[in-house]
Amino acid sequence: MRDFHFARALSRGSELTYVFFGSEDSAAELRANLGSDANVIAVPPPAKYSPEKIVRGLVGKYPLPVLNYTSPEMAEALARLLREEAYDLIHLDSIHFAAYLPALHETAPGTKVVLNWHNIESELMQRYAVAAPSAGRRLYAGWTARQMRKLEDLMLRQCFGHVVCSERERAVLQARSGARTVVAPNGVDTAFFQPQQQESERRRVVFVGQMSYFPNAAGAEWFVQDVWPALRAQYPQLTLTIVGASPRPEVQALAQHERVEVTGTVPD
Repeated sequence: MRDFHFARALSRGSELTYVFFGSEDSAAELRANLGSDANVIAVPPPAKYSPEKIVRGLVGKYPLPVLNYTSPEMAEALARLLREEAYDLIHLDSIHFAAYLPALHETAPGTKVVLNWHNIESELMQRYAVAAPSAGRRLYAGWTARQMRKLEDLMLRQCFGHVVCSERERAVLQARSGARTVVAPNGVDTAFFQPQQQESERRRVVFVGQMSYFPNAAGAEWFVQDVWPALRAQYPQLTLTIVGASPRPEVQALAQHERVEVTGTVPD
């Protein structure tokens, strides 16, 4: 959603080319939702967490989270676009696309590259290294966290600017590098989400997030185990609905709790 709203804002005042991992069907939907003449290009998603990539994440140049989003098809699509047209700005949506940066600088020297940070990924990986369910995963995650931090420091030096979600993240990155950094907080599309005119009794709590994403799954587990019993004791009529694509097994198991629903993907 953050990426989509950046793209929509950019498309209002500029000629936008949007390249992403996805299907032609999702490209058509995105093109319609952008409401502009944006050039939307879908590239087939690469395989993630393959044995080869896991090994390369330990011994190669880039850590596994970056290798998961690195493919020859995407590299070729970017190179072709940069050969065909000059761009004023290249917006990279997250450090997961770091492997393409050297080729972008080589093919389009002098073009400003801005990096969007959904998180400080080394922080997230270090947290996972503490909470991962096995010793092997904790060791691998710890190594990956250190590699991600090195890569972050490189990107802070090599990109023109950086966009983060919070003032805390801006302060952390500024302390590490002094790089040009601005805050664009996550928010809600208030033109689309309008309050209902008539008041009605509210009996439902909704927890929303991509439920294959470890921090979201951990947050849902914590909420059900540590918060929900106290809420239910005070408000027994409440129902909790956990909404989000691809729920992990531990999230699906939360539906065993009283008055807790796990929906998976919903249309809206």
